[in-house]
Amino acid sequence: MRIFGAITAMLAGWAFGCGGSAVSKPPTVADTLAKYSFREMTPPSTLFPPGSLVAISSTATTSGPTMDLICSARDVLGADPTLYSSESANSSAAFALSGSFGLGADIFDSIKADVRFNAVQDVKINLSNTRLVTLAQGKLFEAKPANYCIAAVQALQWKSLYIITSVLAADVDFALSFESGVSLDAQAVLTKELTARLSGGFSTGGGSQVSGKGLYWGERGDPKLVDVIFKNAKPQPPPPSVGSSCKEKDAAGYCLRCEVTAKDLGISSIGEGQSAMGISCTGMKPGAGVEIYAGGKVWPVNNGLNPNNKTIYLVAKMIGTAGAVGYSRNSHPNHGNLPFSATTNVPDSGTVDAAITVVQVQTWPNEHGPLNLDQDFKLAIRNK
Repeated sequence: MRIFGAITAMLAGWAFGCGGSAVSKPPTVADTLAKYSFREMTPPSTLFPPGSLVAISSTATTSGPTMDLICSARDVLGADPTLYSSESANSSAAFALSGSFGLGADIFDSIKADVRFNAVQDVKINLSNTRLVTLAQGKLFEAKPANYCIAAVQALQWKSLYIITSVLAADVDFALSFESGVSLDAQAVLTKELTARLSGGFSTGGGSQVSGKGLYWGERGDPKLVDVIFKNAKPQPPPPSVGSSCKEKDAAGYCLRCEVTAKDLGISSIGEGQSAMGISCTGMKPGAGVEIYAGGKVWPVNNGLNPNNKTIYLVAKMIGTAGAVGYSRNSHPNHGNLPFSATTNVPDSGTVDAAITVVQVQTWPNEHGPLNLDQDFKLAIRNK
């Protein structure tokens, strides 16, 4: 996520009238946020609620720092965070961020540089329902971070990591003015295209109106809290996750079929780098050919934080007696089926086993987190 220099990176500065001449200088969002020790978030969204573990980085190809989500608030704390909200009447920072703002001159020029938006004459912004949303920091001392979060902190020590403790949220309305002669239909098309350019979290309200609800405009955090939570954190042992119940036997007493579901094992998700769903089918006839298969709906735990998360980058494996069967897809649909299938022969021990391992789960723009399993997700072994 770009912190400065994106479409809304300067939601303030000069308001432009006909011919591009400066007519006034409204208060600056970035300056207002800085006054209260908040970092501007652009484009505004709901990706980073309090409790989130984030990394700040800067490269030569960007005009300013970027923010990447490393772990969701739930996975940092080990439970859904309890957030507290203060309306603008009770928060000086929230009060200061309420009202009308102009669009920055450089942002206006970048929009006009796209020939599609030559007819846009002015953009006015109004922020309302502004509120301070914060986390009770004492809860951080009771945090039980997910195993993948612990591993991520250890692997990313070279990055600037910190915990977001509070955000300034507000509703926004953009009003676009167009040059004379632009039809209403054309205005609606241009407004829709500009909405897409502003990124997720915005919607068109018809005509030349663009709005967003409850978006985070500024955040502040504390890098010291990373040590508080993770310095002595130890990985949690995975829950019991291996089933072995034989569902069908032949006349000689050999097992013909075993199967387990996520519900049977009492698990709902598998973290990155973990193997948390397995099966061990005993009493099968040595030398017999068997098929090992798995399938069911999966989706990222972080799904829902951003409306663009309609697909995920997913890498997973089924590992066991039949070796390793891989699955990799750049755009696996959320709540889509994750299939595995392999064949092998029963070893002399009469036991065939398999387990699902999640290698990587990533959603837009850079969210990582456990993979949710539908409770009917099945792992099975049967005679061919």
